[in-house]
Formats: sequence, structure tokens, C-alpha cells
Amino acid sequence: MNKLSLSKKDLFNVFRWIVGFVAIGIIIFYLINNCNKVNVKNYKYIYLSIILPLFVIPLIVNNRWKYFLSLQNVQENIFNLAKINFISIYYGIIMPSTQGVDAIRILLIEKKYPDKRGMVGSTVLLERIMGSISLGIIASIAVLSSSHISEIRNIRTIVLIFALIIIIIPIIFVLPVVYDVLNKLIYKHKIKNNYMRKIILYVNKFHNSLILSAKPEVFFKSFILSTIFQLTTILNVYLVFRAMGIYLPYYIHLMIMPIVYIVSMVPITISGFGVREGMFAYMYGLFGVSAPQAVAVSILNYSILTLIPAFIGFLIVIFSKAKKPRF
Repeated sequence: MNKLSLSKKDLFNVFRWIVGFVAIGIIIFYLINNCNKVNVKNYKYIYLSIILPLFVIPLIVNNRWKYFLSLQNVQENIFNLAKINFISIYYGIIMPSTQGVDAIRILLIEKKYPDKRGMVGSTVLLERIMGSISLGIIASIAVLSSSHISEIRNIRTIVLIFALIIIIIPIIFVLPVVYDVLNKLIYKHKIKNNYMRKIILYVNKFHNSLILSAKPEVFFKSFILSTIFQLTTILNVYLVFRAMGIYLPYYIHLMIMPIVYIVSMVPITISGFGVREGMFAYMYGLFGVSAPQAVAVSILNYSILTLIPAFIGFLIVIFSKAKKPRF
């Protein structure tokens, strides 16, 4: 029994190191092939930008997650949540789209609270729903308040349609009537296949927890943190543009970045590589930014917001003495 246990532990450690080397390899390859495109002209903006993923964003994100977990009667330490987030960002580098990190977060938090599987996992999706609604509202306000500018008039309709989509779809998903329909059509049905039955049971618990948490009072309390988080990540883009010697008013980024973020979530490439850069080049090209400049900003922005936290996650994984997770 001891030998089997040791063997499993060793196997997990090998897996962890392989994933680590693959992730680092992707980062190094990405930076080497794109470092020549990045021409920083004012480093003070870079120094300001680095503060955001190291201190400001973790403070906002982990307090928001702590609040959502408390709705499931889970009182978690903010530093433990920060550790989970950093590790998830690290492993998320090799996942499809920019939101592969969410799957890792769900896995880790449900490993810690196995008796609340589905319930604690729903808090991650609730974050994503609140973030989507917040992005849609930010983009709508920005485009409507700046519609007198000719370049903005050209994309006003696109931005507003996009904003409505990312606001309405999440709201529909958390409506009790939608859960009731799915409950009658799927959740209540007896499934003979054991694995499928477990999946349906998990999804039912996940969806039900989401519905119970998505109350008006929860929305208003969490909306503030979600909005501050989105404004902070968009501020980072503004700072990176300034570092590259390009000035665009902040409200321009408020319109563009929600679209970039949502499209980058589509699971086409690993960590959204290429998709994100293409959206930067197209959207900022509408405001006179050249494609090479926009791609360079995207690369630097990704390096600061993702690779710095991922490196912290890498250090935690390598030096952690925590027990192996059960996949």
C-alpha cells in the first residue's frame, strides 16, 4: 500500500514538473519571438503597471472570491485564495482561451471542499458572470458618452450590440425560470449511465448554487468589486500604451477592451495567443494605431498581467509541500 501511494506521489510530481517545463517553454518561446516588437519608451509607466498584478488586482480578486464563497458558508483565508489564483494562472497558460484558469480554480477549490462540490465551483462562474455584466455596462457608458467623436460613431453600433450580448446572456443563465425549465427537461430525469448521472447531478448542484447566489443584494455588493477589477485591468492597457509612447484617452480603452476580453475567451488557441493580438490590431487600428504597435502592446500587457502572476504560481508549485490534488 505504501509503495503504491509513493508511486502515485512520484507520478504526480513528474506530471507537475512536465507541466511546469511546458508552461515555461511557452512563455520563453512567446517572449523570444516577440521581444523585438516591444519598444518601451517610458519605463515609469511599466513600473506603475507591474504594481497592479502584484498587489492591486490580487487584493480585489481575492476579496471578491472570499465574498462569493461566504455565500456558500465557506470562510476562506484571503492568502489561501491568492495562492490558488496564482497557481491557477500558472497552469492556465497551457489551457485553451484566456479563461482556462477558471477550470483550474474550480478544480483546486473543490478539491479543498469535496463535500461542497458544485457549490464552491459555482463561485468561479459567478465571478465570470459579474465580470461580463460589468464589462458590458462599462463599454455601453463609454461609447454613449463619447458618441460625438467620429471614430466612435463608426463602431458605436458594434460596441452596443456586443455589450448587450455579454450583459443579457449571463442574466438569462441565472434566471430561476431557466433553472426550472432545465430541471424539468434534464435534471429530474433518471439517467441509467452512472457517469452521466454523476455529471448531471454535479451540473444541477452547480446551477442551483449559482441561482441561489445571484440575488439582487449579491449583485450590487459584488458589482462594485467587479467594476473596479475591470477598470484596473483596462488601466493596465492604458499604462502600457503610454509606456510605448502612444497616448489614447482612457475612454477609448473602456470601449475596446471589453470586446477584446470576451473574444479572447473563445477556446481557439492556447491562452488566447493570436486571437488577442488580432483583436488588439483590428480594434486599435480603428483609432490610428499601427498593427505592429497594437500587437506589441498586447504582448507587453499579457506579460505583465499574466506572466508575472504565473511566475509566482510557478514558484508556489515548485516549492509547495501541499498534498497532491486528485484529478
